[in-house]
Amino acid sequence: MKINYKVAAVVVVGVAVLSILGVKLAQFGNTQSWLDSPYYGERGIFFADVTGDGRADAIAVNDRGITIRRSTGYSFAEVEPWLNRAYVGEKGNFFTDVTGDGRADAIIVNNSGIGVSLATLSDFAPPQTWVGSPYYGTKGTFFADVTGDGKADAIVVNDNGIGVGRSTGTKFLANETWVEGEYAGDRGIYFADVTGDGRADAIIVKNTGISVQRSRGDRFGMKETWTDNAYVGEIGAFFADVTGDGKADAIVVNRDGVTIRRSTGSAFAPNETWIQGIYYGNVSTDFADITGNGRADAIVVNKTGIAVKLSEVREW
Repeated sequence: MKINYKVAAVVVVGVAVLSILGVKLAQFGNTQSWLDSPYYGERGIFFADVTGDGRADAIAVNDRGITIRRSTGYSFAEVEPWLNRAYVGEKGNFFTDVTGDGRADAIIVNNSGIGVSLATLSDFAPPQTWVGSPYYGTKGTFFADVTGDGKADAIVVNDNGIGVGRSTGTKFLANETWVEGEYAGDRGIYFADVTGDGRADAIIVKNTGISVQRSRGDRFGMKETWTDNAYVGEIGAFFADVTGDGKADAIVVNRDGVTIRRSTGSAFAPNETWIQGIYYGNVSTDFADITGNGRADAIVVNKTGIAVKLSEVREW
């Protein structure tokens, strides 16, 4: 690879400036093999903390049930059956904490409603009906804590706006309108806490930039421009806290590497290269905290196993 020494010099100066400003420098570290055998589901593989120890576990959804491999902090452990029956949603499967106990629950969205199987310490409990009528979005259905009470809420994005069904810990309440009018991104819609106040915000990614509507706890606020130029990935865009400051950062995965724009709480900062070279999975690519240190790590799932690059923050 040809090195541009002028650019390299600028980078060195930039490091010095960041050091003076007290900014933490970070990157994704060396590739580690966390599983050297196939592990993924016919219906998808997910990463979420189902045990409540702060570390995201590997979850495989198959037609015949759900299995997990617990994160030990340095590998994914042996397979455990957590649901020995079909549990697949017509509109999708999701894993997040809807009760506030720190454990991600299994959620399915069907044409007729929403079901939840609560995570215990060793399995998913029998399914419960949390919404008994159709509740899904024409442009997407999501689950994230938009109220700040620790429980993930149901979010539906439609042509005419965004609706929220708050979680009570035992069901989702009736729909509330949080945004009126069209809300769509050319490249995707996301919900994550980019301000660090504990409430997931609405994020819209377009070819022209990224905008955010902050959660006010009962609605999403006015649209703010957080990046005014294109920031989309060839492989995908993600929002997760990779620095451990409580604010979700913007992550894009391209065919030649992974870049980050840190959240400042009011904008996404300039682009940083965290991985140079190919790093994405032929099954899936994910970002989740699998070590329990508060920073999301880079996870790639291939047909041969699971590789990880841990988020590393250095003090200067």
